[in-house]
Amino acid sequence: MVQQMTRVSRRIEPSQVILINGARKGAKLQIAEAVRSEVVAFFAWEPMATKLAASYPQVQVYVIQPSVLDLLRCIYFAPKGGKLGAIIPFALRDYYDDLEDALQVMDVSFYRLAPACDELELRDLIRRAASQGVTDLIGTDAISAMTVARHMNWIPLRPGRGGITRAFFKALWNIHHRYQGNIRAAFPQNGILAHYHLQDIIGSSQAITEVKELAKVYGATDSTIEVPPLCKRKGDIQEISQALLRMLDIRYHKSHTFDANVWELLKNQPWPGNVRQLAPIYINGFLNIRKFD
Repeated sequence: MVQQMTRVSRRIEPSQVILINGARKGAKLQIAEAVRSEVVAFFAWEPMATKLAASYPQVQVYVIQPSVLDLLRCIYFAPKGGKLGAIIPFALRDYYDDLEDALQVMDVSFYRLAPACDELELRDLIRRAASQGVTDLIGTDAISAMTVARHMNWIPLRPGRGGITRAFFKALWNIHHRYQGNIRAAFPQNGILAHYHLQDIIGSSQAITEVKELAKVYGATDSTIEVPPLCKRKGDIQEISQALLRMLDIRYHKSHTFDANVWELLKNQPWPGNVRQLAPIYINGFLNIRKFD
């Protein structure tokens, strides 16, 4: 079993997730001030993440990358009637084997795994996609111009809520393990800096609201949720749901269960690749139970 950490220092509060829009005037000054105040980590998209890592090597930078949910969303909203292809970034390579079945079922006729930084390989893959009659190609910003040059429709694969949530979980896990080894180590006062620079990537403030909810819940939870190995797929939702109920039982000293409608909802959720991306569903349930319990 893989343990997903749910206990962090109580010093982390939602207000300590600082949001800075890098597109606004004065953003560089705000970032510099945050570093001076010993912020724990940056969340950032590329190429901003690379710039931050180079400028502030003393701060951990978490790159927000597309998640499996973001990829599935692109496929779902792709234009109908064309021939769909996808160039999958290396960030999703751990799920590629399992994704193949899903891509075939969803009528994605051309799909390949490729690094975003290898321009020659990307050009070759796009040429091959065009030769196979692909009309709509899913991929990161790195392929946008090359796709248009081949007269194909480019469907942007960008980090959405799944990518933001995934990065947040990773940060919590790493920060927890960094400080738990030293009992006397004080957790930095200023929490985590969520840095975003493209409004169209976020889509809406709801994504950031979910990150704040995660911070609130994780700052108040004392137990652990055990999650199954990522490759188990069909069993993930059932096992994670049961783990959540066990957590609630321990926390409130009473038995909790989901009614048939909730189980049906969870059963019909698409497989996300990374089971931790189901967190918003469970957290919303957790908050509702806490509200009325």
